[in-house]
Amino acid sequence: MKAFLISSLATLLLKCLAVTYRFRYRNVEIFMRLAADGLLCPLWHNRLIGVCAAPLFGPYDTVGVISFHKDGEILVRVQKHFGHRSIRGSSTRGGNEALIEMETNLRNGSLIAITPDGPKGPRYEAKPGAAILIEKSGRPALPLITVSSRRWKFNSWDGFELPKPFAEVTLIFGNPVFPTGDFELTRTELQKEMRRMVVEGEALYGRSPDFV
Repeated sequence: MKAFLISSLATLLLKCLAVTYRFRYRNVEIFMRLAADGLLCPLWHNRLIGVCAAPLFGPYDTVGVISFHKDGEILVRVQKHFGHRSIRGSSTRGGNEALIEMETNLRNGSLIAITPDGPKGPRYEAKPGAAILIEKSGRPALPLITVSSRRWKFNSWDGFELPKPFAEVTLIFGNPVFPTGDFELTRTELQKEMRRMVVEGEALYGRSPDFV
């Protein structure tokens, strides 16, 4: 009941906010080219909201990977209200089963959104899961980041961000990260590209990245 009430309120709030957002997209042609056959889109944990609400993903079968953390059920319910399915699992619990399910969905043409640094961080540090999926599937990942002109930034481990009403919300697609044949090298390349995107995104609005 608690998860139902919180998720309902969160969904209502987010839908009201999303109506006011002005969505912009950068490098979207890369996404359109790769998405037709299924695509893995890694994104940082603190920038989930813009992706969840973006209308770009409406025509696609989108699947978010949600951990078994106590707040996970709330996120599952919120995602469902925005038309996204969920896979449960993380690096600490249910990881192998989640990887198998992600690979199956990927091969069936779904878009898979995964947060390499979630659910507990450290912030902007990629865990192995996304890299393992890149290597096992043999397909590239297309990193994604959301930045907004005006935002609330919460005092959580990830510095969670919520775009303010009437903000410009920009979704940036990065350079594809291809399999290298080495899990650790692929993980490093993915983390490097996703950190570069934080720098690029924050620079759009005259800000510095929130890491050293």
